Amino acid sequence: MSEPRTESHYEFQSRVDREIKMAADVARLSTTLDAVLTRMGALEKDMQIMTAMANRWKGATVVLLALGSAAGWLSTVWAHLTGHLS
Repeated sequence: MSEPRTESHYEFQSRVDREIKMAADVARLSTTLDAVLTRMGALEKDMQIMTAMANRWKGATVVLLALGSAAGWLSTVWAHLTGHLS
């Protein structure tokens, strides 16, 4: 019967290096996830503020959005007619 193969120094070092790289990757991923969660919290807060503002303005919100859209469309048409946009 053959004896179990033992890990050489180089194989051991290679395995340790891979484990260290994996730990660093997990730490980097965790940090990125924390940043994303922080941004999501800020977006939720902004959405609450915008919802409260829309509720306060009631029907005027739709009117203002329509006026803004119309103004944007007119400015684009004007830019095309005067040659500023191709």
